[in-house]
Amino acid sequence: MPPISPEMLLAGPRGRRLLLEFARSSEQQLRDPEDRAFGVAEFWASYRMAPKASRGSLFGDSTEPTPTVLPADVAHVLSETPLLEPTEENLRPALADAAAHARYWQEPEGTDVLSATVELNEPLRRIAEHLAAGPAVRQWLEPVQLDDQHVVHWDGEESPTVRLDVPQMLEGARQQTLQDEVRWNSRRDTSITSNFPAEWWSFPHVSGHALLTSTGTFSDGSPSGLWWVEDAFDWDTASAYRLEFPDGAEELRLLEISGPQVWAELCARYPLEVTYQKRHDWYRATGRDGRWIIPDWRQVARDYDGVHLTTACYLQAAGEPIAVPWASASMEPRGAKTATAEFASIIAGWNPDQTYWFSAQPTISGNALRWWMDDHAAWHREESR
Repeated sequence: MPPISPEMLLAGPRGRRLLLEFARSSEQQLRDPEDRAFGVAEFWASYRMAPKASRGSLFGDSTEPTPTVLPADVAHVLSETPLLEPTEENLRPALADAAAHARYWQEPEGTDVLSATVELNEPLRRIAEHLAAGPAVRQWLEPVQLDDQHVVHWDGEESPTVRLDVPQMLEGARQQTLQDEVRWNSRRDTSITSNFPAEWWSFPHVSGHALLTSTGTFSDGSPSGLWWVEDAFDWDTASAYRLEFPDGAEELRLLEISGPQVWAELCARYPLEVTYQKRHDWYRATGRDGRWIIPDWRQVARDYDGVHLTTACYLQAAGEPIAVPWASASMEPRGAKTATAEFASIIAGWNPDQTYWFSAQPTISGNALRWWMDDHAAWHREESR
C-alpha cells in the first residue's frame, strides 16, 4: 500500500485542522506553559477570524482590546513548534478534535479559516510531511477489514440492529428527500444568506432509525467509532459489539470511498439533487452558491452491500465542495447541454473509517465490551476503571 501523501493531509479543512491540533498537542506536551507561543497566537488569530456570531465570550475585562495577531505571526511560531512522534496514541486525539469541530450548517470556525490562509501553507506542510513519514498514518488508507469491524452503541441511543427492511427504508427516505426538494423549492428566491436550516448531512440516513454502521479498532482494542465522531453529543459511556460475517463474506460488494474522485463518480452515477434543501446550510459552510447533489442511497444499495469511507479520504475531502460531472439526463444542467461543473457535493456527517451496511448478512455479537471516557477525553475498558 502506498504511503499517505502530505498533499492529502493539506487538501481539506479536516486534514488541515488535524495538523493544527497535532501541533497544539505537541506544544502542550513538549513545552512549559510559559513557552507555548503557538497556542496563544493561534487562539487570538482564530478568535479574530471567526464569524462574529460564533465568537465565544472572553473571561476577564471585556473592555480590554484583543491582541492583534495575524496569520503571519501564527505561521512564524508554528514553524518553530516542536512536534511529537506521529504515533497512534498521539494522532488519535488530534483527529478526534478535528472531527468534533466539523460544522456543515454554519460558517467555519476561526481555526479552520486560519488553517486555509496562504501564510500557513508552509508551516502546515512541515507538519504534514512529519506525519506522512510515520507508519501510523498508513492505516488511514486501508479498506474495510471484515475481521475487525465493531459497532458502537452510545448509552441512551437506539440499540444497533441488523435490519431486513433497509431497501424499503432507503426508498422511503428517498421519497421524503424528493418531497423536501419540492417544498424547499418554494423558497428558491430567498437570499442565499437567509437562515433556513435543514438536513445538512450526506450519509445514508433514515429518519427515526439508525442504519447499521461499524469501524475498525486501534491497537488497544477500542473502536475508532468511539474516538472519531462528528456532531457528537456528550457521550462518556458506550458499548462496543463485534460485527460477524458468514462464510463467503469476501464476496460482499463493498464500495470504498478512497478519495474525492470516487465520491464524485458515485454522485454522478446515482444522482439525487438536493439544491434547495441544502443551499443555505452548505453555502454558509463552504461559500459556494450552486446546485448540489448527493448519492441516491436507495440506488447505491441495489449494487452494493456496504459503503466505507477511508480515514484518508475523510481528511482530504470532508466538508469541501466536490465538483461532480453531469452524468444523467434527469440532471440536465440549466442552459448549455454540456458537461459542466455546475453540480457539486459534500461529504458531510460521516465519521472517519465508517462503514454503512445495506446487507442483512452481518450479525452483531451478543458479547459487548463496555467503555468509558476519562477527563482527558480518552476511552478505556470498563474493567480498567
